[in-house]
Amino acid sequence: VLLSSDTSLFEFSIDGTDVVSGQTVDAAAGTDFVDVFVTPTFDAATVVVDGDSALTPGLNTITVTVTAEDGTEQVYTVTVNVLLSNNTDLFEFSIDGVDVVSGQTITVAAGTDFVDVIATPEFDAATVVVDGDTALTPGLNLITVTVTAEDGTEQVYTVTVNVQLSNNTDLFEFSIDGTDVVSGQTITVPAGTDFVDVIATPEFDAATVTVDGDTALTAGVNTITVTVTAEDGTEQVYTVTVNVLL
Repeated sequence: VLLSSDTSLFEFSIDGTDVVSGQTVDAAAGTDFVDVFVTPTFDAATVVVDGDSALTPGLNTITVTVTAEDGTEQVYTVTVNVLLSNNTDLFEFSIDGVDVVSGQTITVAAGTDFVDVIATPEFDAATVVVDGDTALTPGLNLITVTVTAEDGTEQVYTVTVNVQLSNNTDLFEFSIDGTDVVSGQTITVPAGTDFVDVIATPEFDAATVTVDGDTALTAGVNTITVTVTAEDGTEQVYTVTVNVLL
């Protein structure tokens, strides 16, 4: 009895669609395997399928090798084109733990100089670049998130971060000639003193301090004023009376 040399296929399909050797079929972006169904016409023939898994974006060659009963071989090939994704959507977009959307404005505390931006693309192969999340300054700051899809499509998301201006007029340190003082206090200094060393350090770095009356003191009562102007323009005046002994 002669051995069969039949290498034909009774059925050849990929993901449920009939195909023929030499054909190119498209598969959705992100596809990494396909279901290849191959049935030889002659039962005694054997079939080996290669290339149906670990697919990558672009062109992938699937080979089906049919070996007939007598050893005759025939190779069938189909090209699977895994499309590149144009998905630029974000699965997660948050700033300092709060969900945001493009075009939104959020307000953060005075003194904030950076925010934590989480921008996770919906499609793993997309890339994300965040700009403007550091070196924030008081007022409005624009943060941009650029998502580049697998096929090069770009989408830019923007959020405005409004860093509040501080109204802090407190003093971290207030001393005269090395002695801590408080507003409204009276201190006494020796006769002949014509100036005192006033240290007035604001609690908030962006506040400004102006000291008046610390020089050209005269015998008797002298008023020293310390004016603290906050970042937002709020003012507070601290006064200390210096009594120069006669």
